[in-house]
Amino acid sequence: MSAPKKVFWLCLAIFGIMIVPYIGAYIQTDGVFDKNYFDFPPLTPEKIFKDFSWPVFWTVAAIFAVTMLLYFFPTLFGWKKGERNIVRARPSVAFPIWFWAGLVVWGGSFLFLIGHFSGPKWFLNWAYVPLYWGFTFMLDGIVYKRTGGKSIFNNDPQELVAIGVASVSGWLIFEYLNFFVLEYWYYPKGDLVKDDVFCTYAVFASSALLPLCFEWYSLFNSFPRFVNKYKYGPKISVSKSFQVVFIVSAYVALFLMPFYPTYLCPVIWLSPLIIITVALDLLGIWTPFAPIKKGNWTPVLFMALTYLVEGFLLEGQNYASASHAHGIVHTDYPGYWVYNVPFVNDFHIFEMPVVGFYGYLPFGIYCLVWWISFAFLLKIPTDFAKYESPVY
Repeated sequence: MSAPKKVFWLCLAIFGIMIVPYIGAYIQTDGVFDKNYFDFPPLTPEKIFKDFSWPVFWTVAAIFAVTMLLYFFPTLFGWKKGERNIVRARPSVAFPIWFWAGLVVWGGSFLFLIGHFSGPKWFLNWAYVPLYWGFTFMLDGIVYKRTGGKSIFNNDPQELVAIGVASVSGWLIFEYLNFFVLEYWYYPKGDLVKDDVFCTYAVFASSALLPLCFEWYSLFNSFPRFVNKYKYGPKISVSKSFQVVFIVSAYVALFLMPFYPTYLCPVIWLSPLIIITVALDLLGIWTPFAPIKKGNWTPVLFMALTYLVEGFLLEGQNYASASHAHGIVHTDYPGYWVYNVPFVNDFHIFEMPVVGFYGYLPFGIYCLVWWISFAFLLKIPTDFAKYESPVY
């Protein structure tokens, strides 16, 4: 298939993620949307999900536990022990200057947030931008140190910038899909700033979400034994017929989301991942699932793990930016978020329901497939779409 045709089909697949739930919502509302349906930021959810379900909770918890068991003991699931490769000595290098700059920026922003200061307001409104990017450069500096002078920023700073640009659209898709599920997450303090200011903040803050993911991925790959741990697993190949079934099912689920927001909670995290991954594979473009055909699960398991780790840190930073007394949240930070998850909205770690952290696993993989799509469409050279592990 020619490159222009691949671009067309990939754009069509991504456009479908946006338009299909809108069509579903249009039919569900008889074409008359509530005046607040597309308000951003959402200050309160359209519906409070109060019904807690023990069967749902324990089912998700069991799946979560099995997944963690796989990470710690892959041989129980059919993986063979990785070979003990000879680890070549790496040049000893000092932490680069951007590590120290990132540490100061992140540390200063974090201390400002947990200090619950009310001003200066201009910094408080934008605190997550230096917080996220400061930590990104910290991680990059750690990778640089561990690999003897190789990292994304050092080897290809343009790619890090491009990943940041892709991150904005990659995340805002989820903010858009959140409209159709009556707000699984919302920003109760979002009205502390004007809507246009909040939208601008959302753009700049979300620019670091994918770079954080790729920095963790690079860091994981700097541990050879960790890489080999998942290299020799079950070989699985999915036929094109099944792939078509997957992508059609994902679109159907997106269409039904506005009708059944209570029951289709996982769809918001799974459907975009399935659609983009299948579209890329059908077009002959590498995805982190491709190495599984040879038994190498490292790329997909590493990418999933990136946001389980980073998501925990993000939730902790978010929670620490507010004071909590007698069940009342007080913060002057407009970007503070709260969850409203059906059936499992109890037993929180920070603001996140404990089993809700499982949603970070597919989101981590989504970050990679979204970047691969973005890079392919704009002809951006990227090591992450060429190799099963980055060269950094």
